[in-house]
Amino acid sequence: MYKTIVAATDGTEASDRALAVATDLATAFRARLVVVHVNELVVVRGGAIPLDPSETETDEKIRNQVRNLARDGQQAELKIHTARDPARSIANEAKAVGADLIVTGASRHG
Repeated sequence: MYKTIVAATDGTEASDRALAVATDLATAFRARLVVVHVNELVVVRGGAIPLDPSETETDEKIRNQVRNLARDGQQAELKIHTARDPARSIANEAKAVGADLIVTGASRHG
């Protein structure tokens, strides 16, 4: 039924639970799992800065999660983007990889 599943994550506990669900679905359907993380930018006078100053640690956490999935035999890959509009970036990536399903957790922004 599903050939490609996108799991959008921001590194929070809710996203970790969503990634587990996406992984279970990918396993059940023998689907490709594409994990997408967006480092969100906010526009300030003179440019844009990361919304979350701990993005480096978050990126590394997510990289490790995807490495562990691959080590466990899951067909998983990671796409990290930097953008002002995470939802649009996730949707664009899902379209680019031909995703049949997007799985997300609750946003850290409420």
